[in-house]
Amino acid sequence: MLDTDVVTIEQRLRCLNAELDAGQEMLSRLVAEEENVRQTMQRIVKAIQALEEELAGAQAEPSSWSAQAKRLAQVTGRFNQQYLALQQEMLNENRIYSMLSNIMKNLHDTVRNVISNLR
Repeated sequence: MLDTDVVTIEQRLRCLNAELDAGQEMLSRLVAEEENVRQTMQRIVKAIQALEEELAGAQAEPSSWSAQAKRLAQVTGRFNQQYLALQQEMLNENRIYSMLSNIMKNLHDTVRNVISNLR
């Protein structure tokens, strides 16, 4: 093997190690993001429970239909906002997982090509 080939391989190995480190760092960030999504989902479950209790209380109270309709609209609006936030977080997490998957695939393909070029 030529000296230039050895230098090229060493450079590529350094690049691959840097990409691997970046992938591991991204993976640890994704794990933290997963915990954030879990906490958000727990808050949403609590909000649903609170809304159900509020709705049950509103149904137990004798009041006008318009007041109940307004209260229900407010409750529904808050629920929709929380649901939209959860959807956005899940979409962001999906994008991150896809990006990490693409990085890992490129890393695998690069290593495979380096090995096949050595043969």
